[in-house]
Amino acid sequence: MTIRIKPFPSSFYSNPSFENKASSVISSKELSLSYSSFKNFYVDIGQIITREICPIKKLKNIYQSFRRRIIQEKFSEAIHSQEEMTLSSQRKFDASLQTFPLWRLFIDYQRQAEGALAFNQTEPGYYASMQKAFSYLRNTLGKPIDIEELCLIHDLCVEKVTRINRVPFSLGFVTDSEISSYTLMSENVTQNAFKEWESQQLITTFNPRKHFQFRPLSPFLSQKSSLPENGHCYIYSTFSFTPIGKEKLKLLIQTYYENLERTEHPQNKLTAIATFCRALEILHVFPDGNQRTIAFALLTKLLLENDFSPAILKNPFMFDGYFSTEELVTQIAQGIETFQKYQQDLAIFSTSRLINSLL
Repeated sequence: MTIRIKPFPSSFYSNPSFENKASSVISSKELSLSYSSFKNFYVDIGQIITREICPIKKLKNIYQSFRRRIIQEKFSEAIHSQEEMTLSSQRKFDASLQTFPLWRLFIDYQRQAEGALAFNQTEPGYYASMQKAFSYLRNTLGKPIDIEELCLIHDLCVEKVTRINRVPFSLGFVTDSEISSYTLMSENVTQNAFKEWESQQLITTFNPRKHFQFRPLSPFLSQKSSLPENGHCYIYSTFSFTPIGKEKLKLLIQTYYENLERTEHPQNKLTAIATFCRALEILHVFPDGNQRTIAFALLTKLLLENDFSPAILKNPFMFDGYFSTEELVTQIAQGIETFQKYQQDLAIFSTSRLINSLL
């Protein structure tokens, strides 16, 4: 859920042909990963072109179209690449899944029985977008995560998704004019998780009305009230794609790779993965689709790259702050076991069906 707390500035300049005049300039600029950076660039060149005001809605639509163009270019480049790295990535991905149905990796464990289209009724386009995102992952295993790559994976996960009211999901990172938030049920948070909220400065309370505020990687804790009683809490992220937010995100990614370099032990690798995914989910860097990006797509990528099987999680909300790192590692390990059991059952079923067809 995203709450917009103030309107976007209205000082944009344009004329009817503004989009065409600017497109060639934009394509040669650094990739715009958020609407904030994109709108500022438009203001710069808009001041040169004309003094007419560009409607905010039009400008946001231009940005979304721009991101979709970037997505398609990057996706096409990955899918049609014949480089050895791509071919090696495909072989590793296919060897891990074999004949396993891909859709099971992006459907909650408790909703597997509903089939591949479990989420399409409430979020039309979910299946198509996740299929496309996983096709991209199949061709890019081993490609290091950076800010641009993380944004691309997210945008692929939500590119075709709309809500029931036909409003499309937003592409790019959270802007400085938005607040990204979600609901957390405090009675389901473990005691060890509460302790890590404090010791790792993940989430701190800032008023007594069951609201929490994120402080990921903050050098200090804000003044806090007592923990809430049982019930729903609204979690608000302090992240926006500003220079400070960008550096915070870079530090999270850098820390993940540094943790991996320190160990060869599988348990420690799972800990590095769990820590990274939880930090990203808590930071809530996207307006929409954080969970599917992190708990389904990114987690699968990181597990395969570190020689684990994929995981079918009992509850992908686990990264929202409900579990401690150690508890998350256990949950991911159980998810891996679930995947492997599914895979074994599928192999037995396929063999049995083949034998019956020969009788």
